[in-house]
Amino acid sequence: MKNLFFKHFGIENSNVISVSGDGDNTALIHLLAKESVEAGFRTLVVGICEQKYPVEGKVLISDETELLLQLIRDDEPEVTYLARKIKADLLFPFKSKELAILLKQVDKDIKVFFNVDLKKCKPASYNKILKGTYEICTINFNILREHLLKIYQNTTIRSSSTAQKKIQKYFFQLIEEYCPNYSTKKGEEAHILFVDQVKNLLDENLLIPVARNLHTADTSKILYGQVHQYNLKEI
Repeated sequence: MKNLFFKHFGIENSNVISVSGDGDNTALIHLLAKESVEAGFRTLVVGICEQKYPVEGKVLISDETELLLQLIRDDEPEVTYLARKIKADLLFPFKSKELAILLKQVDKDIKVFFNVDLKKCKPASYNKILKGTYEICTINFNILREHLLKIYQNTTIRSSSTAQKKIQKYFFQLIEEYCPNYSTKKGEEAHILFVDQVKNLLDENLLIPVARNLHTADTSKILYGQVHQYNLKEI
């Protein structure tokens, strides 16, 4: 299916999207940005912390947000990475005040993706901006799988409901740690959870019961699959 991720993530009507999680968000963000361009939008990727120089896409460097937006409006739609400066193949982020100015000037045909990596920094000064975004929280199943197996293999846990409660608690802890604004949002249009690196039926059988319990406690959509394999399913 063309633009599979763009359609299932429901970002068509959202101009500002933040992507945070417990791993590298780069592949997912670039895929969503690329499919947004294919859907007719101009697309910007902005780091809240330092970002690696991208393998694909155009990079614009300047501390003048008005100049950057003018350059973007004059060009054909493509995935464009914005940064205040570049050093040692790292793109350095704008200050929160500069980003606030940029967002006020963004046209309706422009989508802005914020790459939020809390392993690299704690962007408290950006919280006001991030709370107003459509938030995508990503959890790497490789981390979750190890914890799931330890709990299921623990012979002291005889009740499956006890195991599920422990797993769900751990799941919530991951979300709280790496997607701090996620739990404050309400409604399907405000936030979405994506579990990456779900590779086979065994992984699905481990994940789905936990995710369904999570779904009952939260109204957001839950997706899972593999970004690099272009595989996506919904719970």
